Formats: sequence, structure tokens, C-alpha cells
Amino acid sequence: MDIRLQQPGIVAILLGLLFLYIFMPIKVVVICLVSVAGVILSGYGWVRSLAGHVHATRKLHYAAMQVGDELEENICVQNTGWLPALWIGIEDHSDFPAYSIGVIRGLAGFQ
Repeated sequence: MDIRLQQPGIVAILLGLLFLYIFMPIKVVVICLVSVAGVILSGYGWVRSLAGHVHATRKLHYAAMQVGDELEENICVQNTGWLPALWIGIEDHSDFPAYSIGVIRGLAGFQ
């Protein structure tokens, strides 16, 4: 599993608040610094939890296909953890013409 930061601006905000706290340790800066750090840490923990608990399987109904046959498949995504997965994106990288199964779904915990 590869976890990458998609929005590096949040780290810049955190570093800016840390820099501001060093030179101006007032209550507002402390509250903002702790809030942003808490959001980053809780988000990272949530993603790490989902990385180990979300599994997907794909099953084709027919193994042999001929020209003109309909392609039928089932994709099953399971979340075995207790935290919900709010945004699961499924991408199809096949080279079938006019066939796309890309979809975005959400899953509750243990669903």
C-alpha cells in the first residue's frame, strides 16, 4: 500500500503556524497550530487504518468471451475495519473499447 500526501499546502500551513508560534506565542496561534496538527495526525491515522482493512475482489462471470458477447463482472469492496471509508475510487485500466467501470463509493465500517 502506498500512501501519498495529495495536498502539500497543509504542511506549509502547519510549518507557517509553527514559525509564527516561535516568534508570537499567543493563544490564537496555539489553538490554530494544535487544530491543524490534530487534523493532519487524525487524517493520517484514518488512512493507515483503512489501508489495512479495505479489500476488493473482481470476478468475471464468463471466462471465455467472443466478439459480440456482453462483458459481465462483479466487483466486491469490503471494509473490515470500524472506521468508515468516505471516498473509495475504483478505476478500470482495461483496454476494452467503450467500457469503463470507474466509480466512486463510500463504505461504512464493517460493510
